[in-house]
Amino acid sequence: MNEFIQDGKVIDYTNNTSATIPAGTVITAGGIVGITKRPIPAGSAGAIDTEGVFNMVKNGGVAFSFGDDVYWNTTSAYAQGSASEGVVKIGTAIEAATSAGATVKVKIG
Repeated sequence: MNEFIQDGKVIDYTNNTSATIPAGTVITAGGIVGITKRPIPAGSAGAIDTEGVFNMVKNGGVAFSFGDDVYWNTTSAYAQGSASEGVVKIGTAIEAATSAGATVKVKIG
C-alpha cells in the first residue's frame, strides 16, 4: 500500500562530501532542485527547500523578465538565462532583473 510520508516542500538531503555545505547552497540532483536551509555538516542529513521563491545570485550582464526560465550554473554557482554544459533549469523569474543587478528572484519547485 502507498503511504504518505511528507508534503515534499522540504526534504532531507544527506551531505556525502567531506565538507560542510553552507546554508543557502543550491543542490541539484537529477530532477530535484533544492536550497539548503541551514549548514549541513559532512556525512549528515539536513533540510533543503524544494519549493519557494529565492533571491539568487545571477551572472553579471544578464537580464531577466517576469516568467523567464532560470538556469543554475553548477560550476560557477550563479543563475543564468540559458542552458549549457553543467547547467540545470532551476525555476522561473518572478520579476524583472536588470543586467546591472546582482540577483534575480526565482520560484523553484
